[in-house]
Amino acid sequence: MDNFSLDAILNPPVSRVQKSVDGFIVSFFGRGGLGKTPVATKMPKPYYLAFGKSGLSGLNNVPFQSIKSWAEFKKFVKVFCDPKNFEQIHQNFETLVLDEMEILYSYCEKYVANTEGVNKIKEGNGGYGLWGDLKTEWETELLKVIGSGFCVVFILHTAQDETGKNYPVGDAKRMLPILINHSEVIGYVKGNGVDPDTGKPIHSSLMLADTPEWFARTRNEYFDPMIEDFTADNLIKAYYDAIDRQEKAEGIKAITREERDSMFETKKRPFNEVMDELQEVGQKVVEKYGSKEKLTEVVESVLGKGALVSNATPKQQEAVEVILSNLKDLLDE
Repeated sequence: MDNFSLDAILNPPVSRVQKSVDGFIVSFFGRGGLGKTPVATKMPKPYYLAFGKSGLSGLNNVPFQSIKSWAEFKKFVKVFCDPKNFEQIHQNFETLVLDEMEILYSYCEKYVANTEGVNKIKEGNGGYGLWGDLKTEWETELLKVIGSGFCVVFILHTAQDETGKNYPVGDAKRMLPILINHSEVIGYVKGNGVDPDTGKPIHSSLMLADTPEWFARTRNEYFDPMIEDFTADNLIKAYYDAIDRQEKAEGIKAITREERDSMFETKKRPFNEVMDELQEVGQKVVEKYGSKEKLTEVVESVLGKGALVSNATPKQQEAVEVILSNLKDLLDE
């Protein structure tokens, strides 16, 4: 059935919560030394991207890749986040950890500026700046990571606004929106000081509700507002507890990753098959209206004046599909 027929639009699939850490996107931020990286690297089967030099200090046996430029990041994303490679990589790794996101963003800034032959973003485009290009480049690669199917953990430091409220460090117009808008959890890591008896640091807490002191939120309203003892196990437990509460409250059972993936699958027909149907439908339109005028009108409305659909290439398949749909509408009139 055509996904965009009237019947399909009147009877759409309904969204279902996924009960799996696959595709679980988490962002947490806080000052240094509160255990953000140790927690992230204890998530299921982690792969750590090191943008700075200090992130893995004191941590053993963490699979990692040092990324020293935006070009290197793009090369990594091209392979790691390619859907064709998911099953093979997923056998060894389930969580992708990106630490010190502000450093990665500086790589992106340098890449965009240098690509345009200038030293700084503000110097490009004749002095008007390359802000739009920067946002597009940043979001294009980050969306590949976010949509990779892996659990993804973004780690950032914190900064305070003029009121003293803690927010993630970064460009609020271009860097942060893609992270904030796509994270299931955005948590503020709050230190708990030192145990007076042992002199050892107490585990930090992860704050999950927004307050005048810190920014935080969760997409799932059934999350606890705080994970008092912030560990990887407790974060995952809180995530599954929230899903269990939602199941009980709403009476809708969560689904697996495989079930969710099948809901979003789209099947693309071979180009030659589309062209064959277009030829058949086009001939029927000509027969119905007694000339090629209507056919030409539809083709030129999509491909431009004087264009011939017979010259279309596989890269133009989406346009050809639109032409085919519009021609079918003419037959139905």
